[in-house]
Amino acid sequence: MSDSSGANPPIYHHLATTVPYDEGPTPSTQQTIRTQETTLTQETVAVTAPANLPGGYTFVVQANGKRFPVRVPDGGVRNGEKITAKVPVNEASGTDTFSQEGHTQLPSKAPIGRWKDGTFDCFLVFWQPIFWLSAFFLCHLVALGQVMTRLQLAWNGVPGTSDAVSKTFKILVCATVSIFGSLLLVLIMFPGDLQYNSEYVQYEFSQNGMMQPEYYLSPQYQHYRYISNALYYIFTAVILMKTRKYLRRRYGIPETTCFKNMEDCVCSFFCQCCVISQMARHTADYDTYASRCCTSTGLPPNVPTDPFVLGDEEIDSLSLSSGINDTADRGNVANVVNL
Repeated sequence: MSDSSGANPPIYHHLATTVPYDEGPTPSTQQTIRTQETTLTQETVAVTAPANLPGGYTFVVQANGKRFPVRVPDGGVRNGEKITAKVPVNEASGTDTFSQEGHTQLPSKAPIGRWKDGTFDCFLVFWQPIFWLSAFFLCHLVALGQVMTRLQLAWNGVPGTSDAVSKTFKILVCATVSIFGSLLLVLIMFPGDLQYNSEYVQYEFSQNGMMQPEYYLSPQYQHYRYISNALYYIFTAVILMKTRKYLRRRYGIPETTCFKNMEDCVCSFFCQCCVISQMARHTADYDTYASRCCTSTGLPPNVPTDPFVLGDEEIDSLSLSSGINDTADRGNVANVVNL
């Protein structure tokens, strides 16, 4: 990548950082920019994209003490690719002219490079269905399926074709119904017994003049319940871990806790309800669109989800699942599935 002079521009991929800023320039700022155009000189730099981003998305970077907006070119960029940016500088003071410029918001209003809110901020959506779906153990896969559909993931947590993604929510709902439906079936097949507990029979009789039997679950049912609950929990944790890792990569969110490369695993196994709720809040704007419990995305129909450019790993996954081998077909997959 080179500028008009033929020299390679400096690359600030270590210094450039995304700065969250939710509002665009005020009218007075825009007027100031226009009136100062004649006094600006532009320096060409190269900035590393912080995540897979669609064309037209604008994010703010900071380099050498300057803060300025960078617009993603048409067609989008992948995480780590270089974007050529021109930095307007005031000749008189050398200060940043565009310090008030904000980034173009994604439909979810999610920032790039950090989480929208904390892991334990579940009560921010207390009155929304997503809170209860992520809070109850038997509904974890339902809420997770909605998040995975927004991220264009198949039921096994890998990027999928549009046909595979359309089945993600249905498959996970069916898995939930099957597991807990089978518990009811086993309970009917192996009913428990009404028994008298000799430890308190005498006390109950002396106090009330009668004996109250207790209901005991059958050993077969108890064993099946423990095994099915364990399998359900482990399956949910594994899919959740893969989904969280993929979400962090898409939004350029680094690990901030736990041991290196272990954050997704620890969070997914030990705090499923909070992690699912956090991912749901990050990928949707619940202040604008109310949560829905029975739609594949957990949002009202026709509400847009965040667009992203497919990276090499996503394209490889799609190629394997679809039997696509040649380069031309791989490019077509990227164009069709992305936006």
